[in-house]
Amino acid sequence: MQKKIFFILLAAALFTGHITRAQEVIDEDVIDNLAEKAEPLWSDNDANIKDNTIPAKWNDESAVILLMKRHLIFDREEKLLSRKKLEITEKRRFKIKLIDANAVKTFSTLFFRYTNKNDGFGVKIYKPEGTAEDVSLAKAINVETNDEIPEFFLGFFDKQHRDKSNYYKVPVAGLQQGDILEFVSVIINNIDVTPFSASIFYGGSSVYNFEDQYEYCNKPYPVQVNKLIIESDKNTYLSCRSLNGAPDFNIKQDKDFDVYTWKDENRDRVKDVNFLNERQVLPMIKFTLTYASNFNPKNLFIGEAGQLKNEFKPEEIVEKARVIFSKTKESSVGYYIAHPLKYWSEYIWKAFKKNDIDELPDADYLRYCYYSLRYMIHNKGTTMNNLEFIFILSGLLDKKKIPYDILITSPNTVSTLKDIISEKELLWLLKANNTYFYYPGPNTQMQFKNYFYAGNQALKIPFLKDQQMALIKIDEAKVDDNYAKEELNVSFDPAVKKYTISKTGAYQGIYNDQIYNTAAWGANAFKLNGYCTSDVAEKLMPDEKTMSKDEDEYNEKKKDYEKKIKENFEKLEQSNFPDTVKLTKGEILQLGNCYKNPELKYRSEFTVNAHMLKAGKKLFINLPALIGNQLQLKTEERTRQYDADVTNPRKLSWRINFTVPAGYEVDGLQNLNFTVNNEIGSFTSTAVLNGNLATIDINKTYKERNIPKEKWDKLVKFVDAAYTFSQKMILLRPK
Repeated sequence: MQKKIFFILLAAALFTGHITRAQEVIDEDVIDNLAEKAEPLWSDNDANIKDNTIPAKWNDESAVILLMKRHLIFDREEKLLSRKKLEITEKRRFKIKLIDANAVKTFSTLFFRYTNKNDGFGVKIYKPEGTAEDVSLAKAINVETNDEIPEFFLGFFDKQHRDKSNYYKVPVAGLQQGDILEFVSVIINNIDVTPFSASIFYGGSSVYNFEDQYEYCNKPYPVQVNKLIIESDKNTYLSCRSLNGAPDFNIKQDKDFDVYTWKDENRDRVKDVNFLNERQVLPMIKFTLTYASNFNPKNLFIGEAGQLKNEFKPEEIVEKARVIFSKTKESSVGYYIAHPLKYWSEYIWKAFKKNDIDELPDADYLRYCYYSLRYMIHNKGTTMNNLEFIFILSGLLDKKKIPYDILITSPNTVSTLKDIISEKELLWLLKANNTYFYYPGPNTQMQFKNYFYAGNQALKIPFLKDQQMALIKIDEAKVDDNYAKEELNVSFDPAVKKYTISKTGAYQGIYNDQIYNTAAWGANAFKLNGYCTSDVAEKLMPDEKTMSKDEDEYNEKKKDYEKKIKENFEKLEQSNFPDTVKLTKGEILQLGNCYKNPELKYRSEFTVNAHMLKAGKKLFINLPALIGNQLQLKTEERTRQYDADVTNPRKLSWRINFTVPAGYEVDGLQNLNFTVNNEIGSFTSTAVLNGNLATIDINKTYKERNIPKEKWDKLVKFVDAAYTFSQKMILLRPK
């Protein structure tokens, strides 16, 4: 139940020309071409390339990166004709010393990209005695997706491009500890920047927003030198931030090009790996590139031509946000067929008037607005992003003349508002009737405090003459906003070493969303137990049953889905236990998608292997492990370098009702009593025996989201207590 929740930014993938892969094993002609195009890169006379020594402090590391160098060149050869295609050349050089066997295993498979005949790749291994060996690519095979490719091998613009791949992987034979591995590569990206004349906002100009890039100074291995060079023409703008002690870009002019150089040196490996909000605390350079030809830069998150734009003042952010909102108004009148926003706003309003929703008090009207839009997005597949949701919602409030504020912030797992670099880092929200409205998840309640927004600084955008820009703080999430409550009735069969468990769970806030997304996704469509949404939402569009040809077909689809849910619950329970789970029942008791009943509740029945030790006829069983895996902190993690972020204040509670097997009596329950409580969090457990029923109550609470590193020891105390508890054994002794 303590899975780390990651924020994933949704963004358009970079278009890249793909070649057809007719064979799984690489073609010999391709190998020759790759070597030919890579050959010039080996003659690079960069002084950092020749240095193979490492500081003594890194002798015990798994590996040391001697050099990471990437060089991006935007249309340097002036091949762009009529400004339809922008050619970007990416050159890369990577050099690493492999110290232990784990590093050798990791780099015994290499990856490279091949999209056209201008791409190149070559690999060398340097032995400790000074000899050099070329690595053959003859056994390279296609990679289906980019997901398995380590950062070191991914092309610059492929980090977010995960759906398709033109990559190969190749095994490296003869790699040993002490070797130095080095590769060079060159790849070409051709970007379509044809003027988008259909948009009044762009006015026929060519505008292309590249993916935001986040370059951490710290890597999984220590880094000797990390270097990035970007050469861009006057139509390509760079917005960047150097954060948490990272170096800045340097800029110099070279004829019609701006050359940006970034270099970082002597970085240790990050040892803080738990509760780490990487983009908020780690040294990093983040930047975005925007191609804009014949366009007013004031309307985009860019500076002037040739300017290294490293700050947007609040006034600039608000003004650009106003322009973006105006661009959304364009889409509402049909310029983007996929987002007929004005149509949906009018459609919902007509349904509201037909059902007298427009006559309700403001609080009830707002609830209908939220749940109706949630229903349309997640039940009926209406395409709508964060900004468009706020746009339609504001339009519905305008119809009833309900006052509201439109606010912007940035996801707190990505950036602070003052450090944003592009509009893709903006989050939109609306405040009305003292309630914040966020883009809804499929099971998210209106009152849910979204953790990407909670506690953030936000800017209010003035749209009327008498309104003023204002900086406000969004409400923090509280412990009671997010909780998981589980009760497990457990019996134990010593003969087969298995527990039989009947479990009921109730979840709210982040845990409601987590359980729904993991095990119950799509349950709304089939109105499973506890289905509830805004009544008018069902009148907006036909439901699954209406769309089916007949009731039998609908019932069959529902039956298939309920079977799928049982399978998903088995996977869910399996994630909580190290041993094999066999599910016999999994059902939703209450879906938790309604403001009236915000808890998601489910029941499952399953068997799981028990961790049991025998001492003669005595049995020791690890009953506390039934609360699931608990974090074990390593020795090096006990000294904290960065502040901790636990994502959300929250509370988890378990009750284990254990029926002592016939013929046995239990001992050791007194060892399961724990009490650790401080300002950061708590872990408590109590165990009592009543006849042959042992009951253990466990509570674990994270009281604060952000913990300064100076208070890390307080977090460690109750995290350690939870882990120690989970390892305890109780004794079953024959009577």
